[in-house]
Amino acid sequence: LGCIAMFDSIVIGKGLMGSAALRYLSEAASNVAVIGPDEPLDHTTHHGVFASHYDEGRIAKRLGEDLTWAEMTNRALGNARSLEKRSGIPFYSPCGRLTVMREATLTRYLKQCEQVAKALGVQYEILSTSAIHQRFPMFAFPAGYSAVIEPAPAGLIRPRALIRGQLAIGAKNGATIVCEEVHSVHPRADGVTVIAQSGQQFQGKRVLLASGAFTNCHGLLMRKLALRIKTETVLLAEVPESEAARLQNMPTLGYDIDSPLLGGIYLTPPLRYPDARFYIKLGCNTATDDVLRDLPEIQKWMRKGRPDDMLEVMLQALLAFMPTLDVRSWLGRPCVVTYTPHTKPFVDQLSEQVFVATGGNGCSAQCSDTLGYLAANLVLDKPWPDAFARHDFRAIYVDGAA
Repeated sequence: LGCIAMFDSIVIGKGLMGSAALRYLSEAASNVAVIGPDEPLDHTTHHGVFASHYDEGRIAKRLGEDLTWAEMTNRALGNARSLEKRSGIPFYSPCGRLTVMREATLTRYLKQCEQVAKALGVQYEILSTSAIHQRFPMFAFPAGYSAVIEPAPAGLIRPRALIRGQLAIGAKNGATIVCEEVHSVHPRADGVTVIAQSGQQFQGKRVLLASGAFTNCHGLLMRKLALRIKTETVLLAEVPESEAARLQNMPTLGYDIDSPLLGGIYLTPPLRYPDARFYIKLGCNTATDDVLRDLPEIQKWMRKGRPDDMLEVMLQALLAFMPTLDVRSWLGRPCVVTYTPHTKPFVDQLSEQVFVATGGNGCSAQCSDTLGYLAANLVLDKPWPDAFARHDFRAIYVDGAA
């Protein structure tokens, strides 16, 4: 085995939560490390782990039914410009958010959002079906639908760029970044030994598991956490650069579509992806979504997805509410969402040396900076912030124990 490197704290997983936690830990001490693989060059032939951030656009909004999620996002968006300035890497676009529902459903939804709107001072405007089209002529929704428009700071986060920014600041602070998979964690009386896929060993006083859908894999934990890993398919609709320019003022979208096959549509404006092309991203729940039970199932899904991934249904739904959209081509990408029983992330201390931050419930990109802050505070034995109930973030094991 390789020689042992010594650290005060080690973060396993350099995704959204892990990179944020590293940045906060590095501001308290330079002798910290994050260990996690880079994005694979070819997903279809990769046999390791995957991360949740291989994407150019994630929606950020504050308005919602849950004050905890809203407050976490509020804090994270409040830090966004500072992070961009410190890292030199832009990742945040406050383009606003449009939420479209049937009129009666929207009325109930806004009633449930009253606490959040009041607590955070969220301003919004209600639009009728015709007003939606007047304000945003790229959209055409059925009669009987209305919308709420939430202005900035709502918008979108570019997760790849956000992670690069967090890691860049951490590196400036002296943190060590190791691009490897971790294949075992061994708690000891005086710390933790972490062994990477290459055999290299790392020793730390404490370890934070921020390994997303793979937290229960590779024997990282003696007892498995109650995480439900659900498949999700994303449609990337390529548009020409002229179309991207035409839609430059488009907000992000949430659409409560009336469909037996699709539900909970979310959409980004056209974004330039690493292949230099522009894509509109549409994601949603589908009738063929499944729950993944173990490491081989997660890896197989992330490599290949499924033949019945409903791309054609998703594309037709997109063209129904954006009938003038100039789509050049389209492709699908497999994704997973990691759910917890209490619908909040697990940010908790599992033992004297082992901590966890996982379970984004499909909402963690927008507030990952706050989740990294909470996790780092736990590792550093700092007080838990009064704004959040510690019990809400408790880890739960598969046997139901907390």
